[in-house]
Amino acid sequence: MTPLTRPRWLLLGAVLAFALPYAAARGPQAPVSIPLEPLGYEPVPEQLLLSGGSMLTVDFVDEHHLLVTFYLKQVLKRLPDCLPEDQDRVIEAWLLELPSGKPLAHTSWRVHDHGRYLWSLGGGRFLLRVRNTLATIAPLANLGSGDAFSEWPLLETSTRQIDSIQLSPDGEMMMVESSAKKPVSITGAESHHDPAALTQVDLFHIVIPDGSGDAIEASHVGRVSIKGIGDIPMDSAGIISAAKDGLLWQFNFKGFDGTATALAPFNSSCHPRPYLVSRSEFVAFGCHATKDIQVIGGFNLRGEEMWEQTFASSLLTPRFAFAPAAGRFALSHMISSLSGEDVSKYAPELIDRQTIVVYQTDSGRQILHLDCTPIDVAGQNFALSSDGLSLAVFHNEAIEVYSLPSLTAEEKKAVQLAKESEPEVTAGELRFAQPAAEPRASQPVDAEKAANVSVPASGSRKPPTWFTLPEDKSDAQESPK
Repeated sequence: MTPLTRPRWLLLGAVLAFALPYAAARGPQAPVSIPLEPLGYEPVPEQLLLSGGSMLTVDFVDEHHLLVTFYLKQVLKRLPDCLPEDQDRVIEAWLLELPSGKPLAHTSWRVHDHGRYLWSLGGGRFLLRVRNTLATIAPLANLGSGDAFSEWPLLETSTRQIDSIQLSPDGEMMMVESSAKKPVSITGAESHHDPAALTQVDLFHIVIPDGSGDAIEASHVGRVSIKGIGDIPMDSAGIISAAKDGLLWQFNFKGFDGTATALAPFNSSCHPRPYLVSRSEFVAFGCHATKDIQVIGGFNLRGEEMWEQTFASSLLTPRFAFAPAAGRFALSHMISSLSGEDVSKYAPELIDRQTIVVYQTDSGRQILHLDCTPIDVAGQNFALSSDGLSLAVFHNEAIEVYSLPSLTAEEKKAVQLAKESEPEVTAGELRFAQPAAEPRASQPVDAEKAANVSVPASGSRKPPTWFTLPEDKSDAQESPK
């Protein structure tokens, strides 16, 4: 997840080199290059990209189409409903055909801040945020209608501030973090969110119906209050947690059915940071004898640590793209001669480059690594196709699309084993297990069902009312680690 406010611990350090040399990975093949200048693209100022604001995106709609968006600088007329803190800008969106780069459809969105505005839901559908209203689009499915970018209203709130939106790697769980206090700016440069304030986390199961069209089914399945804002290693089945066990950290999987399962231990001198990369696999960042993140390990829900690699220096601003069906994920990070938590305070000359590595999840094999420009702290300048066979990146004033090797027979077996190891998704309302050093069944902390949370009925285009309940007053829990 990329929080709309500046993350608390996501900005961590800078990678210089792996102990396992990059030379072991397959080098980039000649890419397909799609120039963006004919679409009106102009280079985005470095300070905006380094602030963490969402200024450009690239996503696969399917294996043969891209959705590319970018900030277009222009003078805007102030609207009657503009707020004093608004930072209005225009985003250009293009549906492009691969490999030709032929434009198929275009639209513009006016957004009111520098926060993230677009998420891929999979299946050619996307989530669009404008202030505190969420809608979905399906540009390829709607291309034949003459209105490729028609919006399907999903959720909105007039009483709360959306601070963060997180999607599970399979796109089946959406976590929305919100607060009563409205910050002046989100995702990016500066946030006035009070870290001690309660954050309300609402969870939704997302279902993309079979067939064409842009309909999305979203059902509210749980709510919990936490302290602060940050990434949560959670999907539709449960959450990964870590508890100190002597000199090691013990990972646990806490299912939403109230159960908990002990997983593999991890040797780290700092609290490890786990990220789910599929329904049954996760990676974790840790430290060896320092407070700097220098280790990455791959784990599964069968209780195994599959692999571990060491960095020569600390990790800075990790961002992910997922292809669970291929057992692959892409990791982006910054390279700098300095380390520190807040890269947005770095002068541009102190960020050397942004590196992207595509991994095979079960083995840690590095399939491809490359540098891309412009450097984008928000990490939306790259995308991995759902079949894991293509990587798209912004490079200068073009989109480059790299072909990746097919899976080996052993990798296909590993993907099937990972599929068979997926925990069962809890039906209905979720239960939240209490944090515990040892895995155990426990009572739910808070899974109040929000009766007033609604989604539009099939065929309806009327936005529903969302987050109309009073602020959750239940006891807050620490943000899951």
